[in-house]
Amino acid sequence: MSCDLYAPAIRRYIQWMASAGYCGDGHRFPLDEKSGQYLDALFGVLRKLEPVNEDGYYELWLQAKRGTPEDFGDFEKFRAAGEVESFAEFEQLWKTEFPDEIEWYHFAAAENPENGFRVVSLDHRLILEVAPGQGDGGTEDVSEFLCWLLQAVEEALRKMERGEYLAWLEENLPAKHRTGTIRRKDMWKVFPEEKGQFLNGLSSADVQAFLDEAAEAPTEQEKLLPELTANAYYRFCSLGYQALNYPVAALSPKEQYFRYADGRDGGLRDIDPDSAEAFSWWYWTGPREGHPWEVCRGGFGPSLHLNVQKRENGYYLVVAIYSPYWTVEAVRFYLALHRAGLPVWIQDADVLKDRLTGEERVGIVPAGVDPFYCDNYFPGQKIMEFMNLPSEKAEAFAALCHWQSITVSDLKEKP
Repeated sequence: MSCDLYAPAIRRYIQWMASAGYCGDGHRFPLDEKSGQYLDALFGVLRKLEPVNEDGYYELWLQAKRGTPEDFGDFEKFRAAGEVESFAEFEQLWKTEFPDEIEWYHFAAAENPENGFRVVSLDHRLILEVAPGQGDGGTEDVSEFLCWLLQAVEEALRKMERGEYLAWLEENLPAKHRTGTIRRKDMWKVFPEEKGQFLNGLSSADVQAFLDEAAEAPTEQEKLLPELTANAYYRFCSLGYQALNYPVAALSPKEQYFRYADGRDGGLRDIDPDSAEAFSWWYWTGPREGHPWEVCRGGFGPSLHLNVQKRENGYYLVVAIYSPYWTVEAVRFYLALHRAGLPVWIQDADVLKDRLTGEERVGIVPAGVDPFYCDNYFPGQKIMEFMNLPSEKAEAFAALCHWQSITVSDLKEKP
């Protein structure tokens, strides 16, 4: 049976099958008989392959044609809905949504042979989660889609049997679907305006001071604070707030902290602010109940921390951020405390130095992958920022990237 689906129909299936009400919340549904047969055939073919990891996942790259405007949709319905006024606008909309004549899809699937549980993802989205005996309430017919998927996988296997598949991917897979890295200074070559935006007015003198002086942790010989109080900590924060030009003139250091910090102080506000003993007691009991070191809150996103660390010979401070977007603020905060003679260090100092000089590598993840928490794409590398290939100046940008080799399944028994 031939099941030629075009990219618009495949997108509709992906969007429907990956929607939260479908399987995004763990909902599983029974397939009708024909769909089940295609799924069985699909996994029968996949068993000819070697999984790419210890979890047993098969991975491939598949293709589909864009098709014609008629495959995109019904022009009259689009016009009636007010989305277009002419067929020319309809064609333009089709090409905007599907600019390439060939669409590529990352495919991954796995099964547990002991209980029959199966998962399938397409375009980096979970679309199918099936287990024997699941669900009540009828069956779903996705046979057309699974037939296409089976054919696409079989075509990939035929290329493998001819020894062509991997070389074909390396030559033809568009850069936007690749994984790699780019130096920040090379990004700035393509988008020079971004360097100024990134450094956000940080002077060359401050950059050099940070490069010369910043370190991640003290040595055993360095002098630390023999004791610490809550009021002293608030004063340290105030130095940082002033360096960031926060409005602080009418506020005490403590008031500044409770205006700009996270607010979940773990009981810091309740201890005697001038007692070193009270701070020491709180330090070992209170911080676990809140976010007292989050001194510049970031809402649901990243933030800036001024952590307190303790060694036998005293306390010291560590500035920490978890997003490149706070780099300049972290540098200014650190330098303000450092120039005040305080024992302060900064987390990931070498990474931040590379960031300021443009030597840091940014991770490029495939289209369809949200560029957050993508460390697993870069094993053995310390990558702290991720992005998809930009659509603007993509070719010039891609030429400066260092691309990883494509990883896909291979035949268990090569011809």
